Amino acid sequence: MDAFSNWPALVIAFASLSVAFLGFRAAQSKSLKDDISGVEQRSEAGLRHLEEKMTLLVQGALEREAKSRHDLANKVQADQARMEMLIRQLDRDAARKEEMHAVERRLGESLAKFEAKLDRLGDGLSKMAAFDGNVRGLSDKMTWLAERIESLEVRAKRAD
Repeated sequence: MDAFSNWPALVIAFASLSVAFLGFRAAQSKSLKDDISGVEQRSEAGLRHLEEKMTLLVQGALEREAKSRHDLANKVQADQARMEMLIRQLDRDAARKEEMHAVERRLGESLAKFEAKLDRLGDGLSKMAAFDGNVRGLSDKMTWLAERIESLEVRAKRAD
């Protein structure tokens, strides 16, 4: 037998092998396409999940930032109100201090006037004491003169 006598069988076998190989390649190609499609679907799902997760993280960060800004704005307002209250208190204290200085100044002026009046009163009292001394001296002299006149009258009556 000749190697070429089985030629049709070999062609059929080769054709069968080619068809089987092509079928296997087509199945393999379809399997690869399915795998690629699955990977694409999974990556799209992963990307959507990642996008949702990132959106949630960004929203959370924005909410925390908004809350922080709100809290900071409230703190700034509270500090500003406290500072305004302290400024008003300082203004009131300064006004009171000015009033106290004015009262002290008027009190000092009044005290100086009072001391001047006391000095004049003291001078008046010393003049009154001197006058009293003079009056007593005059009174003593008048008493002595009255006694002298009486004694002279008594002598004159006796001499009569």
